[in-house]
Amino acid sequence: MPPRQLVCVTGKVTRMTARPTSGQPALAVMVSDDTGTVTAVWTGRRSIGGITLGRRIAIKGIAITRGTHLEFTNPSYTLLPR
Repeated sequence: MPPRQLVCVTGKVTRMTARPTSGQPALAVMVSDDTGTVTAVWTGRRSIGGITLGRRIAIKGIAITRGTHLEFTNPSYTLLPR
């Protein structure tokens, strides 16, 4: 997936952590499929209703490279049927 372009990624939530970012709460969610893993971070949130481990989700936004993986900041999302 190319960094710094608007993309949509669909996968399963494999990890969730609440971590502070610049003194603000932030929810980090790892989304995985057969091709890899990306991280979505929502600032100002500790949780989002409906986003749970194992849930299928589509995230849409602009990914940036953080270290060796791609990360979305405040992407739009759609919860997919179980």
